Amino acid sequence: MLKFLEQVRKPTLDLPVEVRRKMWFKPFIQSYLVVFIGYLTMYLIRKNFNVAQNDMISTYGLSMTDLGLIGLGFSITYGIGKTVVSYYADGKNTKQFLPFMLILSGLAMLGFSF
Repeated sequence: MLKFLEQVRKPTLDLPVEVRRKMWFKPFIQSYLVVFIGYLTMYLIRKNFNVAQNDMISTYGLSMTDLGLIGLGFSITYGIGKTVVSYYADGKNTKQFLPFMLILSGLAMLGFSF
């Protein structure tokens, strides 16, 4: 039905499959690890609020509704941020962009502590 959407891939090298697999495996693993570690780091930074909720209830007297509204604000900000950053980051050098964004996230977490 949608045959025009199928991508026709023509091999660019006349090499056996085993040789081609060896050629792409190292860059694939490097890319995979960068994405995995980057997402893990961003997730750990984002989940600090859940850890601090009990202390916020006892120290500041916040209710669960207040914490829910704060969490909602974080979720909306996170969604908007992902949309804006993904639009901006598309086509940029990810080797420089990802560490820069992780540093900004760390600085934001330090700023929240004051």
